Amino acid sequence: MAASLASRKALLPDVEQINSTLRANSERRPASADDFETPQSAGDDTNPNSGGFRQGLTFAVFVALILAALYIYAPLLGDRFAPLQPPLAQYTDLVDQARLWLDTQVQAVQALIAANGGSG
Repeated sequence: MAASLASRKALLPDVEQINSTLRANSERRPASADDFETPQSAGDDTNPNSGGFRQGLTFAVFVALILAALYIYAPLLGDRFAPLQPPLAQYTDLVDQARLWLDTQVQAVQALIAANGGSG
């Protein structure tokens, strides 16, 4: 019995070792730059913190603004540039269909929430 108990204890990690890793935040030493490895790129000058997300988000917002302006000013642009009337009409019809579809989806979700008794 003592042999099986000793063999089971050998399988478990040391309690003191676990406790040493579970110190409170105030007891931990502050991280220094030496604690982290910096990725080395082979001849590539890209910075991993170069704001790629911000650039992508800015680009997406810019494209959305352009498309919204095109939708809003489609009648004016169609009057001023007659050859653009058919494509602008198709574009505005497509956007209107997307808006109606989105409205239908929102109403369906609202009806589902109301049916389940969720008032907020």
